[in-house]
Amino acid sequence: MYVVGAVARPGLYRVAADARADDAVRAAGGLRPDADPAGINLAAHVSDGDEIAVPLLGQPTQERLNTKRSRTPRSRSAKKISAIVDVNTASAEALASVPGIGAMIAARIVQVREEEGAFTTYDQLLDVAGMTDSRLARAQPYLRL
Repeated sequence: MYVVGAVARPGLYRVAADARADDAVRAAGGLRPDADPAGINLAAHVSDGDEIAVPLLGQPTQERLNTKRSRTPRSRSAKKISAIVDVNTASAEALASVPGIGAMIAARIVQVREEEGAFTTYDQLLDVAGMTDSRLARAQPYLRL
């Protein structure tokens, strides 16, 4: 588990197989006083290879979703519990870490941004080849303009 951002001791930590983000944050010494605990879902289940990025107070935070999630098998690939990513400044690698955006779409976002300038609305992302309404809906809570 890789814990970064507004924690006392950022770094790599081992946590139990059934651990939650809160366990990893506690292993990293807990939240700093300038951390935004609402900026990350501390109840989220985590697994080996995950990265938890704890934002600072005042940084935009992901929207709270009041939806029931069905239990689905976990992917074997590492997932990232993402902090907010700025569409207009982030690298393709950072954009690819956002749910709903893969490496190909991230590269296209950077290309469109370089050719046409900054995005001013989220709907403009739908002009990027491969970006759909459902992908944008999954990604938007993790994005800022």
